[in-house]
Amino acid sequence: MIWLKRVLVVSAVGLSLFGAYLSTQMLLQHLFGKSTSTLLTAMCDAAGGGCDKIASSRWSTIPPKPKSPEQTAAVPGKDGGAAAQRHVGVHVPVPILGLLYFSFLAAWFLGVGCPNQLGRRWQLVPFLAVLVGNGWSVFFMYVMAKVVKAWCAGCLTIHGINLLLLIIVLVTCPRRRRKTAIPSPAADHSSPPAVPLIPHPTARLALVTLALAMSFGLIGGAIAVAAAFALEVARNKPIVEEVVGDPEILARMYSKRDRIEIPIAPDAPFLGGKANAPLTMIVFSDMTCSRCKQFEELLTETIIPSSGNRLRVVFKHFPLSDACNHYAPGRGSTHSCEAARAAEAARLQGGNELFWKMLARVRAQSEDLASLDYRAEAVRLGLDGDRFVRDMQSERVRNRISEDVELGHKLAVEATPTVFLNDRIVPTVAQDKPAFWELMCKRLADGPTSVEPLAPSTAPSLTKAESSPGLPR
Repeated sequence: MIWLKRVLVVSAVGLSLFGAYLSTQMLLQHLFGKSTSTLLTAMCDAAGGGCDKIASSRWSTIPPKPKSPEQTAAVPGKDGGAAAQRHVGVHVPVPILGLLYFSFLAAWFLGVGCPNQLGRRWQLVPFLAVLVGNGWSVFFMYVMAKVVKAWCAGCLTIHGINLLLLIIVLVTCPRRRRKTAIPSPAADHSSPPAVPLIPHPTARLALVTLALAMSFGLIGGAIAVAAAFALEVARNKPIVEEVVGDPEILARMYSKRDRIEIPIAPDAPFLGGKANAPLTMIVFSDMTCSRCKQFEELLTETIIPSSGNRLRVVFKHFPLSDACNHYAPGRGSTHSCEAARAAEAARLQGGNELFWKMLARVRAQSEDLASLDYRAEAVRLGLDGDRFVRDMQSERVRNRISEDVELGHKLAVEATPTVFLNDRIVPTVAQDKPAFWELMCKRLADGPTSVEPLAPSTAPSLTKAESSPGLPR
């Protein structure tokens, strides 16, 4: 009988692994509409479309999908087609539960196997698990037969595996020993004493295996949930692309932001139009930030030329380094503050034009700022090298950078570039969209109130997080 129990335990491991495999493939079928298993595909084809009908039914998730239209949300169809209904709330696909269940059983049978007489109480763990599993199997068999009225070959196979596992657990459970007759005093005591039995599994082995089994199940579930989230992201990607590609929506997002009056120093570095230009852009930037460099290229090559001198761009320092910005601990490059001081020192001696020339030198060597000789660069730009070095270390330069950092903190700046247009923060997704800037130049050029009455857009409505005012996101 021992060899039979060992065979049954090995069979239980194989059946559990096969059940986990089928559950994974059915989860892929549920999420993506197809599985990677030719076996499951052939089984479902033989069932005559029953698998697809079961997967699309309200009983394919826990809890079941609601019937009432009040619990569903309309999602616009592709190319302006009819809106589809998406169920609101968290609904866990049933195959995820199957994956957790079979992963747990496979780990348990592999780690513990068949208990002996003294460890028979631990057989309650797989027994209760497969008892609950078979209860679910009976319920889902009823749903397939009486409610959905379709049969899924993969589901039937899993329910069959469930039944076999229950039988194996019952057969491998040790029976109680029969009481043996008490030996008489005259019995021969010459035979060696019996070796005392050690319980299998021990409490330590059972608990460790139980923890590992639960871990395997959770890991499998986490992978499945990650796949579900990836699918949701893929489904929403066209909607997101439509939102960020529609300048009307971006303009509406911008117009919902709070207006915040931002002070500008008369000698602040600027590009573009004059101080009385109808459009004023304020950019909080880091000298070593690659995204800031890309945005400045967009400014100089596209946005400013297309604005027709109606846009004035003002630069504000926000180095992402705790050397001069204690609101950014452990972030950014250690060279950010030194580069900011170099640009400010160039401005003090050479004015606005020399600020941007020094910034251009910093951007050109942003990959290796450690080797940049700022004094030599200042001399090449026609500046007094000794004065430049003194200005870099002066309180005046440090105070200017500190003032910008404090202002950025008050405006909730956390990342660079953070852009404000006419005292309203520009949504991050709109910063690199030329169509948005072209629209803003037209809307705001005649006055600050012209941004409010925006034409309605046919694109999907915005999320609450993206339309929240006053935050740099």
